[in-house]
Amino acid sequence: MGRAEDLFWKLETGGVDAIERMIAERHNEEAFLDFKQSSDSGAGTKLHDNDRKILGKAFSGFGNTEGGLIVWGIGTGSSRGSDAACERKPLENAVRFAGWIDDAVSGLTTPSMTGVRSHPIRTGENAGYVATLVPHSQGAPHHSVIDGTYYFRSGSSFKPVPHVILAGMFGRRPNASVFPDYVIEYANYVYARGERLIEVCVRLVLCNESPVVARDAFVAWDVRSIGGETSKLEVFPADGARWQTDAPLVHRRGACLALEGNRVGPYSQQDTARLKFTFTEPLEAGLEVLITTGCSGGLPLHHRWVQSAAQQNALFEQAIASCVSVFGERVASTGTSPIPKVSAAQLLGIS
Repeated sequence: MGRAEDLFWKLETGGVDAIERMIAERHNEEAFLDFKQSSDSGAGTKLHDNDRKILGKAFSGFGNTEGGLIVWGIGTGSSRGSDAACERKPLENAVRFAGWIDDAVSGLTTPSMTGVRSHPIRTGENAGYVATLVPHSQGAPHHSVIDGTYYFRSGSSFKPVPHVILAGMFGRRPNASVFPDYVIEYANYVYARGERLIEVCVRLVLCNESPVVARDAFVAWDVRSIGGETSKLEVFPADGARWQTDAPLVHRRGACLALEGNRVGPYSQQDTARLKFTFTEPLEAGLEVLITTGCSGGLPLHHRWVQSAAQQNALFEQAIASCVSVFGERVASTGTSPIPKVSAAQLLGIS
């Protein structure tokens, strides 16, 4: 996991507390982190023109280098010669501001950026902060459509790229980019011998989002915590003629590797494996799963599924309650009943 993705995950899971720590510790801007204030605190009816200009420069600069994170709503002491977080400048409506960014992404650079994610962090009913993750782009170089300039990230600022440097940075063949998709095949609530269980089977699909053939592709999983000692994971490989499952006996850690000659075509996808989770009470440890995908010449991409023990127990009860609401009280004490796939995805922490 890169520095920007790690910071984004900490803000996504830590919320306002993580923001407060950044300010209390006077976290400095760096190659992968930028603090920004909205020109109108997000109080207008659309994204302010100055904010669009900031985003265009940041998308170009981060996309052309190694990616980065923008945290909206934090002021720095740059006027006093410092780039440290020191002021709370929350947005009027964090969710709305994040939506404006999502809507603006495709029109701020040429070519358009992909994979940008914005997460609102609310301090109250509406006000709050927004974390925007800008990944390293396989489609680089990108220039801002606002001023037509190519940027790169240098230290804690964005700088125009001279033509000579631009030619040296991007005078190479494009690489493939693969990412995982998750399909809930089935999810059941099971009451057996006095125990309540929930079974969820997830199909891991490897997707190639680039116009380049992906070679030597792989998807790996590291299940660091599954809920409790009695919960378990089973792995079922996909098509054995195209994929090899590595370390199948150690189900909590393993990988599917594309066999020689198996290539993932441009804008296509392939099944790799199925992960079957069986959650059994007590769920005292929480859930943490790391999914990693990659291919020859491409940067590895990391996804996390994370749930605290409290969240997992609450979602476990909600999933069972959804069964009861559909099938009646009898499901709580006998047999097997399906639960909604959206409830299963929430239980696993899959967004």
